[in-house]
Order: sequence, then structure tokens, then C-alpha cells
Amino acid sequence: NGVMIVADEVYHLLDWTGEGSRPARFAAFNPAVRSDDAGAAGIGSCVSVSALTKIFAPGVRTGWVEGPDDVVSALARHGYVESMGGFAPLGNKIAAEALRKGAVKRHRELLRDAYAGRAHLLHGALAGPLGPLAECGAHPPSGGYFMWIRFLHPALADAALLKEWCEEFYGV
Repeated sequence: NGVMIVADEVYHLLDWTGEGSRPARFAAFNPAVRSDDAGAAGIGSCVSVSALTKIFAPGVRTGWVEGPDDVVSALARHGYVESMGGFAPLGNKIAAEALRKGAVKRHRELLRDAYAGRAHLLHGALAGPLGPLAECGAHPPSGGYFMWIRFLHPALADAALLKEWCEEFYGV
């Protein structure tokens, strides 16, 4: 239908379910198009974009694009991409070394463990002592930064009181 989906998937690699169970990125859903297909558009319909800002360091503004070859090639031909002039060349070099030496993977594993612990602690509090006051689903999240919570009691609308309670009882 001529619609291109561009998926911002910066949180995709922050899961703690294991490599084999992570959902595929949107770019994986592009149909296979052979160059000899008569009338084939030659491009898929999904592009995934991501960055190291969430899995390595917020100041490293280096990312990547996954998608159909035609789309990625067209993006790569832009002068600002080829020269890296607008994309902080020093940060890119740091990121390249960190990727090459495995530092990004090690750091992501530390983040994954920390975020999993925090999510399970928060989910346990909401499913246990706060059960009648809030709902957050039957299962803890399996990745990312966020947990959707619906507060059922008006007293919890006060963020300062909620923060005090969490610090006092859970140390977070």
C-alpha cells in the first residue's frame, strides 16, 4: 500500500527474557523481494532504528538503521552520514571500540540484571501490599524501562507521598 513503517526500537535490546525469546524487530517482517520479481517494488515496508543511548551511554549519540537494502543504501549515500560530520565522529569511534571489545554487551548485561531486579521488586510491591490500590498486570514486564501502572486509589495521585512510601518500605 506504499506505507513505510519506521519503528523506533531503542528499548528492544533491554529485555531479560533471553536472546532466543526476544520478539523480532520490525525490519524482520519485510517480505523477501527478489530483483527478478516482475513489478516488485524492491523495498519492504518496515525500517527499524535504534541507538546505543539506552543500552550503553546516554551521551553516545550513535545508532543504526535496519531495513530493506534500497532504503538503507539511500540513507547511507547522504553526505552527513558518509562524513560523520553531523554525527559526532569522536562518539562514533568510542562506540566502535566499545562494540569491538565487547564493552557494550557487558554493560547491557549489567543493565538487564539491574532493570529486571527493579521491575520484579516494583511488580511484587504492586501485586502484594499495594494490590487493592494499584494494578499492573498479572506478570512483571520482560524488558525495557517502563511499567504501566493504574492507580485505583485517589491517595496515590500524590507523587511525593508515593515516593516516600516506596523509599521507606522498599528502598527505591
